[in-house]
Amino acid sequence: MLDWLPQTRGCAGPGTQALVERIAAAADTLPWGQNYDASDFGAAFQARYGFMELIGPRGPLAASEIACGLLLFAPETEYPQHRHEAEELYVVLAGRAEWRAGDESYAVAPPGAVLHRPSWIPHAMRMGAEPMLALYLWRSGDLMQKSEIG
Repeated sequence: MLDWLPQTRGCAGPGTQALVERIAAAADTLPWGQNYDASDFGAAFQARYGFMELIGPRGPLAASEIACGLLLFAPETEYPQHRHEAEELYVVLAGRAEWRAGDESYAVAPPGAVLHRPSWIPHAMRMGAEPMLALYLWRSGDLMQKSEIG
């Protein structure tokens, strides 16, 4: 799951480089995991993503109304359309991925981009040649809810 994290050092932005360096250096000490299994998006997807929750119901800093952490995707990975109760805020730290929400077309979000996804809005991502590392913040009544696919 962390095989691509060292590569994020080479695709961070000027404003995110120092943070990406620290995350990559500490990667083995952080509580990385997954919230999907192979039946959701397939085994190939399962092998190409991971997340680390710092604050929230799964994180070392307990919280019930917000969740905050890191999301990592391997190059050439598609995160299919899904939706959930949680409102999301993403800050892209490294990599250039294409993001889509609702009826919008895919648009590239470079390092430093901030993306907002309201509750229940269908959204998806496609990674290109670079891995993508993002900071996420979720806010909702049920932070443990699994996404609805499609």
